[in-house]
Amino acid sequence: MLVGGFNQSSLNVALPEIAHDLSASADQATWILLGYMLASTGLIVIFGRLSDMLSRRRMFASGMLLFTLASLAVGFGTSAWVVIVLRALSGVGAAMMWSTSGALLTSSLPRMMLGQGMGIYYAASSVAQLIGPVVGGVITDTLGWRWLFWVNVPVAAVATYFAFTMLRKEERPARTGRFDIGGAVTGFAVLGSVVTTLSAVSGHGWTNPTVLIGLLLIVLILPVFIFRERRASAPLLDLGLFRERLFAWASLASFMNQFVRFGLLLFIALIYQTLYGFSPTQAGLLVLPIAIGTLLSSPWAGALERRVRSAVISGVGAGLSLVGVALCATMIWLPHWYLVVALGGFISGFGGGMVITANTSAIMRQAPSDSLGSVSSVRVMIQSLGVAFGTAGVLTAVAAFLPPAGKAAVYAGHNGVLSATARDGLSYGVPLTLGLLAMASVATIYASRLAYRGFTDDLHLGAEPKVVTAA
Repeated sequence: MLVGGFNQSSLNVALPEIAHDLSASADQATWILLGYMLASTGLIVIFGRLSDMLSRRRMFASGMLLFTLASLAVGFGTSAWVVIVLRALSGVGAAMMWSTSGALLTSSLPRMMLGQGMGIYYAASSVAQLIGPVVGGVITDTLGWRWLFWVNVPVAAVATYFAFTMLRKEERPARTGRFDIGGAVTGFAVLGSVVTTLSAVSGHGWTNPTVLIGLLLIVLILPVFIFRERRASAPLLDLGLFRERLFAWASLASFMNQFVRFGLLLFIALIYQTLYGFSPTQAGLLVLPIAIGTLLSSPWAGALERRVRSAVISGVGAGLSLVGVALCATMIWLPHWYLVVALGGFISGFGGGMVITANTSAIMRQAPSDSLGSVSSVRVMIQSLGVAFGTAGVLTAVAAFLPPAGKAAVYAGHNGVLSATARDGLSYGVPLTLGLLAMASVATIYASRLAYRGFTDDLHLGAEPKVVTAA
């Protein structure tokens, strides 16, 4: 989780240097990021299902090996398209790891320790988010962008060795069924369209032709995928999962939580660089408390689950997230109260870590042992989509009052070319965006309440959970 997260978060700051060194076009630079996102998000559910059929241990270890070799090779890339292909292969390896890591934790840890294990798992992700942009910038400026990938190799190689030699071997699955090839093809097409569309929205707005084509594909392919999965004897995605109250509403709470946490991070950094002249380093320091909050709360919430119900932890965390957004809203009237904004980010990140840890451990504790890979992969996919939707939603809201030229500049990150009129329009988008994030926080609270209604999980008493289906 740490290596994969660092690889993803550190690349954003190095992308201009990579594009310049490889003489990459704007589209090629976009695909250096998008190729990884497509593979890592679009293949998660497929590898989750395959891991249940074959071996989660081998899937994870093979993904770690592929990720290691691809990272090594990317550093030797001599053209943009070579780097794009190798980055996509890294994304395949990441999908193999992320689809199985939660399932391996669930099957390896005692039930009483699962929350704590998940907390450490998400803390590692926060560390990657925390150090990725800073360390990535330092490495790029001193050693060059190729070392961003090479520094992963020793750590990833050691992790690969331990994955093959120390992870507990699993019993052969009692039932596997046939692999749903049709579901895999249509499912990847849907997820690929969603990721590509949201990426295009973040870069060009909703009227871009790529966005319109992507939306059309989603409308056409999604019903085919759902129809196919309902009729399949062994579907890639068991749609019955969404009839279980805990899974459905806890997943929605996690989706909205990611929407708020990553949307708030992008929003604060964008506004303070654009309107108030912050450098990237200054903006990074201002949003740093969001990651620190999640880093501190995730393991704490996991340990707390041994004494306090997941419902309470998730609900309190969602409430804290709303409080954090409210504190950040002081920037509307008092933008120079930096400490208040930073405190709001910290509280929101702290609450977010509580939500994601509590909901994840609750979902995985009640998942059937022969479907852990599938359940875990769907959960990770939903959380990843929350990040993508949060990014697109924030950029859409903050640029809502800008003229077309101003929107294009903001979407492309060219903040220095904004006119005074465009800056005024951007300032009008500040309360709209904060309102959007506040509504998403309220939705997180509501979904957390519904998720645990009628759900009994007396973890500290050692009782087995009672799963309630959604109404």
